[in-house]
Amino acid sequence: MKNTENIGDFFVEPLTEEWYNYTQEFNIALKKYINKGIHPSNDLFVIGKTPIVLQETGNKLTEVTMPVSIVQKIIETHGLNYDEISDSLFNLYNPVLVFDFEKAASKNKSDSKLVLTDIFKDNNPIGIVLDINSEIQDIRSGHGINFIVNSGTDLIKKWANDGLCGYVDDRKIEAWCNRTGVNFPLDILHTENQTLLTKSSLLNHQKFKHNLQKDKELMSDLADILENGEVITRKNPTLDGDVRVKRGGLNEGLVHLIDHRIRERVTNKKIQMDEELAKKETSAVLFLAVDNIDKAPAVKEDSGHFAVYNKGIKTVIGKDKNGRYVITGYDNNQTKKEATESVNAVIAQYGDTPEFLGIYAQVGAVIASYNILPQSQEKSNNPLKYYMKIEVNGKERECKNGVLEGFKNAVRQLDSLIDTNHELCDENNRLVMENMRLKEQLNKKNHNTEHERG
Repeated sequence: MKNTENIGDFFVEPLTEEWYNYTQEFNIALKKYINKGIHPSNDLFVIGKTPIVLQETGNKLTEVTMPVSIVQKIIETHGLNYDEISDSLFNLYNPVLVFDFEKAASKNKSDSKLVLTDIFKDNNPIGIVLDINSEIQDIRSGHGINFIVNSGTDLIKKWANDGLCGYVDDRKIEAWCNRTGVNFPLDILHTENQTLLTKSSLLNHQKFKHNLQKDKELMSDLADILENGEVITRKNPTLDGDVRVKRGGLNEGLVHLIDHRIRERVTNKKIQMDEELAKKETSAVLFLAVDNIDKAPAVKEDSGHFAVYNKGIKTVIGKDKNGRYVITGYDNNQTKKEATESVNAVIAQYGDTPEFLGIYAQVGAVIASYNILPQSQEKSNNPLKYYMKIEVNGKERECKNGVLEGFKNAVRQLDSLIDTNHELCDENNRLVMENMRLKEQLNKKNHNTEHERG
C-alpha cells in the first residue's frame, strides 16, 4: 500500500475515511489469505467503491470485488506478490489508461474495462480487467502485459485509434510510454471534438464539485448563524487570529450587513429596488463577504480596520471589545460592475438551491424582526404588493395584499365565471340534443300508433 501522504494533488479522488478503511481491510484480508490460507467471507474480496475515474467513464457506483479464484490465478499463473497486487489495486483510483471493451471483443464475452497502472511486473505494466455487467463489479484478471504483439502491432496505439480509450492520465502518459516501449497517439488529445477524459479535465471537474460543495456548506452555515445564533470562524493568511462570523445586531455582524444592504437597495429613492430582489442580492452579498475572508490577504486601512478585496466585494474586518476579529461591514462602491457580476453569478448558480434559499429566508426574518423596512415604507415603495384602497366605478375597494394580487384575484374570478359559463353552455347543448332525441322518439311512436289503427 502506498503512503497516503505521497498522493497529494496528483490523485483525482480525496482519501475519504470510507475508502481508507476499505483498502486497509482488503490488505489485511489479502495478507491473511496469502500467508495463512484464510478465505474472506463468501470467497470474495471487497476492494472498495467504484473509483471516480471509472464512474466518470460509465461504471455504476457499486462495490468492486475480486473472487478468491482470481487472486489465486494472479499469484500462481501471473506470479504477482502481495505488494504488487495491493499497489496495483490501489491504483484503480489513479490509473494511467482505461480502455473499454464490448462483449464481442472481450475474452469473457461481457462488457469489461482494462485499467492500466504504473505498477510494473518484469518491466510490463500491470493491467486489471473489470467485468462491468453485474451490480457488483468483479475484477476478472490482473497481470503484467506486453502490448507489442508478435506481429509488431502496438496494441495501445491500435486501441486508442479504434476509439476504445476512455481515460488517459495526460501528465504521466509520455513517461509511461517511454518505459513500456509503446506509442499512445497524443495528437488525439488535441483534436477539435476531443471527448476523451483526461487527468487534467477530471481534476478540474473534481475541483469544481469540491468548491460547489464547500459553497453550499458555507451557505448552510450562514443560515444557521442567522437562525440559531451559531458562530463560525474563518482564517485569513495575513491575520494573527481567526475571524469570527456571528449574527450580531444592527451595529455588527451579519445583521449589520443585512441592514446596510437592504436600506441601500430598497429605501434609497435613487434605486428603490423590489424587496424580493433586494433580499436575493443581500443573500448573495452575505455569502461573498464571508467567503472572501480566506481568499485574499487582509490589507490594513487608515481607519485601523482590515479589508479583503475579492470579486468586486470588499469585506471589512475589525475587532470586537474582546480583541477578536469580526466582520464589521462590506463595500462595493469602488468596483460596482465587478461586484454586480459576482452577485448575479451567485444568484444564477445557487438561487434555487435549498442552501441559498435558507439564507434568503433568514434575511427576510431579520428584516421583519428588526423592522428594517417599516410597513409604511413598504407601502410607499411598492403599492402593487401591500394593502391599499382604490376606487372602481365610484366605489372604494380594498386590496389587502396589493393591487397586483387584487388583479390576480379578479382574473381568477373571471376565469372561474368563464369556465362556469362554458359548463352551462355544454349542459344546455346536451339538453337540447336530448330534447330532440325524445321528440323524435315520440314522433315515431305516434306514427306507429296511427299506422296500427289504419
